Amino acid sequence: MGQKLGQERCHRCGNPCSHPRKLGLQPTCARCQCEIRAEGRVARLEARQDELATIQIEFPDKKRGRIDPRAWLAHAQSGQRLRVDASNEQNAATVVIKTRQPIAICFTADWHLGSCSVDYAAMLAHHDYILKTPRVFAITVGDLIDNFVSFKSALPILSQVIDPETQGKVLGALMKEWIDANKLLAVCAGNHDDERDRKLFGRSPMAQFFGEHRPYFPGIGHMRLRVGDIEYSQLLDHKSRFNSSLNPIHSNQQLYRLNEAADVVVTAHTHSPALEWLYRYGRKTIWAKCGSFQGADDFSQRYYEPGIIGTPTIVFHPNRKEFHGFETAQAAVAYMRGLTNGK
Repeated sequence: MGQKLGQERCHRCGNPCSHPRKLGLQPTCARCQCEIRAEGRVARLEARQDELATIQIEFPDKKRGRIDPRAWLAHAQSGQRLRVDASNEQNAATVVIKTRQPIAICFTADWHLGSCSVDYAAMLAHHDYILKTPRVFAITVGDLIDNFVSFKSALPILSQVIDPETQGKVLGALMKEWIDANKLLAVCAGNHDDERDRKLFGRSPMAQFFGEHRPYFPGIGHMRLRVGDIEYSQLLDHKSRFNSSLNPIHSNQQLYRLNEAADVVVTAHTHSPALEWLYRYGRKTIWAKCGSFQGADDFSQRYYEPGIIGTPTIVFHPNRKEFHGFETAQAAVAYMRGLTNGK
C-alpha cells in the first residue's frame, strides 16, 4: 500500500513533507522545493556567465572622436570671414552724389504692397513722381510688402489681394525702375519684408535682391551722404524699440542719443508721419518718421490707428552745410525750383 500524506519527512530540512516520494526522488517540502529551484536558476546563471566570460569580442578599428579646440576655432574664424565676404548686407555705407545743385531725398516706407487696404493709386503716383522728377531720389525704410505668410490671426493673411510671392515680384519690378534710373540710394529692412522671412525661413529674399544693387541695412543703417562737397550723416531704422504713442518722434530722439549725432534720423513702422528740426549742442538735426500707404484694414483698425500717407523729403545743398525738411517730395521740388528760378 502507498504511504499516507504527511508520513514522510523532507530530506532537506526534516519537516513533514506533503509530497510523497515520486519516481525515486527524495521527498521535499514545498519551501525547500522553491529554494532548490532558486538555487538551480542561480547555478544556471553562473554557468552562463562563466560561458560568456570565455567569449572575447574585440573592435580593432573602432573610431573615437577627437576634438582639437584650436583647429575648430580657426575653422570658425575662417567661416566668419567667408560669411562676411559673401554677404551683401552692411551696417554702414557711403553714398556720393556728384552735383553742383541741391538735391532732394524722399524717405518712404510702409507701402504694404499686397494688402487690401492700400491706396495703390497714391502709391503708384508717388513712385512715378520720384522716377520722373530730376534731382529727386529715394531711400526706403522698410515694410514695402505686406508679406503675411504666417500670423497669429488668419484675418490679415486672408485680407491680402496679392499673394506674398507675387508681392515680391511686383515690388522688384517697381524698384528695378528706380534702380535703372539711379533713383534708389539705399534700402532699410522692415519687420514685414525682411524680419518675418528670416524668422520663418532663415533668409531674406529682400536682402538678396536689393543687396545686389544698393546698400542694404538689415538693422540700424549708418549712412554717409556726400552731396557735392558736403557730407551729411544719416541714421535709418524701420522698427525702433523706442516708439511712443505719446510722442511720435521719440524713437528718433533716442536713436540720436544712443548713436553718433546725425544730421538726419529717419524711422517708420507706426504709419504716422512726423517731421521735426531742432538744434542739439549747436548742431542742426532733422528727425523724420515715414507714414504709410496702408489705411485701416479689418485687422489693424481693431488695434491701431489708420495709416496716414507721409513721405518726408529733405533737400541737401552741395556747396554749404544746409538742409531743410518738407512733408512731401512735391514741396521739396517747389523749394528747389525757387532756388534755381524755376528750373
